[in-house]
Amino acid sequence: MTDPITIYKSFNYVEGAIWFLVALGLPIFIKPTTTQKKLAIGIASVGFIAFGTSDFLEAAHQGEITIGLLAFKIFCGAVILCGRFTYIGWKEFKLTDRYFLFGLFCLIAVLGIIAVKMYFGKIHVDNSEQRFSPMPRLE
Repeated sequence: MTDPITIYKSFNYVEGAIWFLVALGLPIFIKPTTTQKKLAIGIASVGFIAFGTSDFLEAAHQGEITIGLLAFKIFCGAVILCGRFTYIGWKEFKLTDRYFLFGLFCLIAVLGIIAVKMYFGKIHVDNSEQRFSPMPRLE
């Protein structure tokens, strides 16, 4: 039987590579016409590269998610959203924008999943190192 950690690591490496491809594809497939849009593509690309890097870090640590890595992932999402709103223009930003609401919903969903998993003991919490593991402990 395949070790769940190996599957988890493989998924994270593939996911990280996909985010890198998205970051590289943005400036190739979206031809920005203004300086503001070029800046936005750059911001979003940096966010996607950082998010891909966070997946590589997560895989390298056997699925252990530290508080710092979790904060880094949330920060990456915020950078990507900043790229989105820089592209459309901050004057056009509305709290009811569907992309903003979708991003906010995703953040709340991730935090909810983490809370539920911690509550039911599916994530091992080691208080001495403040690490979360999405994989159940095999003892």
